[in-house]
Amino acid sequence: MPTTLSIDGLQSFLLGLGFKTPIPSYESANVTSRPLDIGRSYLADALLCILDKEDPSTIYKSIRWPNDIGAGDFFVPVPKFIHDGEEDPEDFAMDLMRKVRFLVARFTLCH
Repeated sequence: MPTTLSIDGLQSFLLGLGFKTPIPSYESANVTSRPLDIGRSYLADALLCILDKEDPSTIYKSIRWPNDIGAGDFFVPVPKFIHDGEEDPEDFAMDLMRKVRFLVARFTLCH
């Protein structure tokens, strides 16, 4: 088993699992000390592909931790990305979820 104590070791491990590397980089992410930041970084990258007019840092920081790490997923407050009543929040959320699932399921993140 490869060591994951360094960023290079971690990225090599993830590459072996089929993930795109390097891990998407966000200023407030610390992927070597906070493992959930790995998933958060990849999710932020997928959201950035879809919400291309948003600031990358805003997207990353909008991803919320699960209430129970063992039984939960990250969540994203949708109203943060709806500007001036452009779209119905429920329709926007469903469309966003479909697009993120499509990108993540294929590891075809765009950045």
